[in-house]
Amino acid sequence: MFLNALFSYPTVFAALIFLIFSIPICICDLRSLMIPDVLNLLSAILLVAYRLAFSRGNLFIYLICAVMSFVLFYFVRRISNLGLGWGDIKYSPSCALVCGPWCFPAFLAGSVFCALYFFIVNSRKHSEKIQKAPFAPFMALGTLSLSSIPIVQELLN
Repeated sequence: MFLNALFSYPTVFAALIFLIFSIPICICDLRSLMIPDVLNLLSAILLVAYRLAFSRGNLFIYLICAVMSFVLFYFVRRISNLGLGWGDIKYSPSCALVCGPWCFPAFLAGSVFCALYFFIVNSRKHSEKIQKAPFAPFMALGTLSLSSIPIVQELLN
């Protein structure tokens, strides 16, 4: 019965795996502005393994989204003069593995808008020192809210 649920609701269980790792990732990012590599790596590995085992037909598309996410966040880091941390860049493939191809563009747009908002608020303070901010909570919240759309579709079918 449980195995049948894993096959029937792959997005629900991928979101649960993501949530289990995102809570400690967000706490670490809020407290120390660092995301432990172990949590990033475990999250990505478990999500890829889950997608491989239970949604094989779309695995290649999910992997492409994860790689594109990493590359795009890396370019944002380069363009913003290292304004985005490596932990956030390494966290983005896990977000893409949950969002998938249907919510991936919205995930990227939401992340860009959050970054722009922080940049505008930070630049209005007229201070010499640019304050760093945790970005993982915004990414996690955006990922979970966007993945709720396919989750509701799965549960209704």
